[in-house]
Parts: sequence; structure tokens; C-alpha cells
Amino acid sequence: FGNHDQHRVASRYGLDLADAINMLVTLLPGTSISYMGEEIAMEDTPLTWEQTVDPQGLNAGQKHYVEFSRDPERTPYQWDNTTSAGRKGGRSEYLYFVARTVAAKYKYQNLTRRFSTNATTWLPVNPNYLELNLENEIIAETSHFKVYQQLTGLRSTKTIQLGSLNTQVLSEWIFTFSRELEGEDTYVVLVNLGEEDVTVDLTKFYSDLPETVIVAVASVHSGHARGHVHNPNSLVLRGKQSFVITTGELL
Repeated sequence: FGNHDQHRVASRYGLDLADAINMLVTLLPGTSISYMGEEIAMEDTPLTWEQTVDPQGLNAGQKHYVEFSRDPERTPYQWDNTTSAGRKGGRSEYLYFVARTVAAKYKYQNLTRRFSTNATTWLPVNPNYLELNLENEIIAETSHFKVYQQLTGLRSTKTIQLGSLNTQVLSEWIFTFSRELEGEDTYVVLVNLGEEDVTVDLTKFYSDLPETVIVAVASVHSGHARGHVHNPNSLVLRGKQSFVITTGELL
């Protein structure tokens, strides 16, 4: 969904759907690829003509550069709230997380990482970095980063690696899919693309669900929390929100 040639997911689809898009990217079959910053829901940075450096934008001219420039999605990663969103030294929790996720055998116990100390960078940092940054999302009780961590954790399960895919369109705005594997826990992802809250009866579409299911992952503003137990025939799905339920235990 996101890359250095496409506007950021949080800007293209809206911040409220950032977690939902990450659920699709990480839990659908196949290789999961995330552009840097999508795990904390970074947004495009508005840039002036004078700040533009992308040849594609410059070639379009001052009148049309906004339509063609790829600079807004290429601004620096927002590590923390210090100068240039990353002056602070010390071990990078983000790199440690990536290493642990991609290859659990890799250990970065003594990793030291230093970033720009300049007040200006090749492209300017998004002004929202003071609030929207990795350090804040690591500290927060709930955050897009915490959601992303939980999703990548599910990718280690046999169900997500090897399970079948069953997609269902429940209504104009509600999309769900399940990942199932015999002898393993089932996972069902629910996404509400609409504005209105909806109550969903999953038993009409997934007949093998037990009487109760557990929330494994929930988008930041879903109103659900990891570990909550629900009846699958009356799940409330808030507008622009999403969550993942499981028939088994939490990892």
C-alpha cells in the first residue's frame, strides 16, 4: 500500500484506517512489506515549491508540483521529539524491534544509533513529529506501533503462515476475512470502511466459530481492547475501525 512513490497510507485513506491497512498487509497471505513510518502512521509532509527536491515535482513546475512530487512521503523518519525528530543518541528501539521481528536470532543488545543533529535536513520533518513519533508510541499504552507489533507477532503463527483464506463482504462498508488451519487457532479480521457504527453477526458467515471469541488485535480507536471476550453474533464495529479476533489463546 505504501512506498516512496505513493502518498502515505494515513494521508491517502485517513489516519483512522491506518491500523486496518496494516492488518491487511500483515495478515493476508503472501509477503508483508511495509514502508518506513507506516507502523507509526506517519503522514505526508506538506511542502512548498521552494522545499521541493524531487525531479518529478520540479519538472511539473510550480503550478503543478503538488500533483507530481513524491517528496511528501519521503520526509525523515520521526524517531522522537528532539531536533530533526531524531537527535537523541542511544539504542534504537525501532531497529531492535525490526531485527527481532524479521529474524528472532538477531540480537542488538548494544546497538548505538545516532541521527541528525542539524536543525535542517534534506527534506523537512513533518511538524507533527512533536506528538507523532516512535518514542511516544512506544511509551503510550495504546498506539499504532503497538498494534503493528501485535500484528507482526501473529505472522509467526502456523495459521497465518499456512492457513486458508476466506473473504466475506458483509455489507457495502464491512469487509472481513479469516485465516484457518486445521488443528490451529482461527483468526478473523473485521474492517469497517464506513463512517457509521455497525453490529456484525459473524456466525452467519463463519459457521465454525465458538460461542465466544477473543480480541487479539484492535485498532487504536476501535473501542475494543486486546483480550476482551465477545459473542461472535453481536460484534460492534465502529466507523473506520478494525480488529482481529481469535478462537484460541493470546500469544
